[in-house]
Amino acid sequence: MLLAAFSVLLSNSVKAQCESCHPLEVATYFHVPYENHQCNDCHEQKSNISNEDEVDLNKVKWFDHGQLFDGVSYILIPRPRQDKVLVFYVPELNKKFVLNPLNAKVLSYSYQPVLIKKVETCGIENGIWWEANICVKSNQPVELEISCSNLYEQKDYWSSFHQVTLAGLEKDKTYKCLVRARTIMGQEVERIFQFKVIKQDSPPLPKANNVSVFLYRLEGNDNLFVSVNTDGFIDWKLGELPGEPRLISAQNSSKHHEGNLNVSPNLCYRCHTDHKYKINHPMNVPLKENMKKTDLPLYNGLITCLSCHEPHVAKRPYLLRKESTGLCLSCHDDRYYK
Repeated sequence: MLLAAFSVLLSNSVKAQCESCHPLEVATYFHVPYENHQCNDCHEQKSNISNEDEVDLNKVKWFDHGQLFDGVSYILIPRPRQDKVLVFYVPELNKKFVLNPLNAKVLSYSYQPVLIKKVETCGIENGIWWEANICVKSNQPVELEISCSNLYEQKDYWSSFHQVTLAGLEKDKTYKCLVRARTIMGQEVERIFQFKVIKQDSPPLPKANNVSVFLYRLEGNDNLFVSVNTDGFIDWKLGELPGEPRLISAQNSSKHHEGNLNVSPNLCYRCHTDHKYKINHPMNVPLKENMKKTDLPLYNGLITCLSCHEPHVAKRPYLLRKESTGLCLSCHDDRYYK
């Protein structure tokens, strides 16, 4: 049991290290080690040094702050600051995330229908006036508007969990509200919600233990935004660093780990033993002179398993990089298919 618990902790640690630079991709087919965050099955991690530790918070020019709850949230970066190196800071956890716009990932947006999963009061109190906290959960990050008679509140950032405070309420009165949610791509959904103003204690907000932060650009859109995934409540600050952003990548920066990937078929055979002697394509060989110049990846000029198979995720079965005929025609002449 202790060994199993240690394995889970180790897997979570590796997952956190890898996803700090490599966000989990979404696709139809997964390589099992990738899906289970077992990156070390194929990659030998030599070091994992991050430049977050070198950031002097006194030099950061803070321009935004707020609170986030459990779930995923998007914070849009103002246009004048989209060419700056950004710092996202969580004081309670003393966590700093350096976000370089030159390294922003492109987010391929999923057009799944937006749903408001739950709307409820999460605290009604009498102070200077009666006020109610309305908690809204959705299946994806949304902007939120709540209209109740002559009362109106909105949240101008996208989150899968919002807590909205309505003030100036009348005791014992029932309010009927329209809740409108809008995704970052403009999809909208509405829901009617009503509540009566009766004192209700607010439950304590669970503090976050884990926070992951990434910088994205929307596919087909130049807008830059910070994506935050947290398992509880956080206060946050967002600022910019002086100076111009520099391209940081595993190839040209000593700040990143040196991922040692053994691309020999022997790496694949460690798990895919049933294919070791049934494979019908030569491995670890160069392209023949009469073959096409291929757009498939070669490793040290050689064809390996990874030339035809994606190592992490794919849209096709068997993690193929292309559909079967097109894959073969990437190197071979089409006369074989006539």
